[in-house]
Amino acid sequence: MAAANVNAWGGVAQLLPILVLLWLILLWQVFTHIIAASLIYILGLGLLTLSAMLPSLSCLNQERSSMSAPESLVHMQVILFFVALYLVGIGLGGHKPCVQAFGADQFDQEDPIESKAKSSFFNWWYFGVCGGGLLGIGVMSYVQDNF
Repeated sequence: MAAANVNAWGGVAQLLPILVLLWLILLWQVFTHIIAASLIYILGLGLLTLSAMLPSLSCLNQERSSMSAPESLVHMQVILFFVALYLVGIGLGGHKPCVQAFGADQFDQEDPIESKAKSSFFNWWYFGVCGGGLLGIGVMSYVQDNF
């Protein structure tokens, strides 16, 4: 069941940019879409944080020996977790096709200096994305193993 959930979320996050790009071409401007996708992404991250805190919120007034959460609260936590996870996937899928294109639109293709700067922009963009992911996974692994 966990593998099916991970694959479904990965499919939403990876395939949604294609649908979003078509929607963007028909309805919205790039900047407006970036703002909307960012707000959905932030909402999803906030709800994901809340879903992780939900059992501890119910146990704040209970003794440490009886830290079990009520069944309905656990069910609500699972629902909130999946809603938050898919909001993050939707926000991420809406963000991916727009930010790079918006950054590339800042350069004039006819100017040779700006054309070279545009290439440099994409190099630094992908370096930041890959380096950030590598650093994030490395730091989180270190924290998990040592703390």
